[in-house]
Amino acid sequence: ADSKTEVDAAAGDAEGGVSGAHSDESLPGPVRIVRRKLKAAAYGQDWRKLFAKIDRDRSGELDVEELTGFVRRILRIPPAVLTPADVVELQRYLDTTCDGLISIAEFEAFLRGEGPRGE
Repeated sequence: ADSKTEVDAAAGDAEGGVSGAHSDESLPGPVRIVRRKLKAAAYGQDWRKLFAKIDRDRSGELDVEELTGFVRRILRIPPAVLTPADVVELQRYLDTTCDGLISIAEFEAFLRGEGPRGE
């Protein structure tokens, strides 16, 4: 089995109390992988606490380095499954304001299953 399939299978379809209008299947591959893993990681957790754990510089926003650290250390998705270019694609998808950073509101919208720009 390839690594992406293993990650998808390991993440399963755990909803973690997160519902969403956007079907995971309609998402770009890297976004879908992270969404599934994130739902499992966020299950039963306060999203703001999870965000604070990721926001290493306490700026209230995530840059691509913090997002990469989150993907690698907390979600445990290796570069063979989600390349650095995939992480940049993910960051662009989550960054609905196009300011290069992910706010808590953008992070929560993603967890709720909202698409880019409130779709």
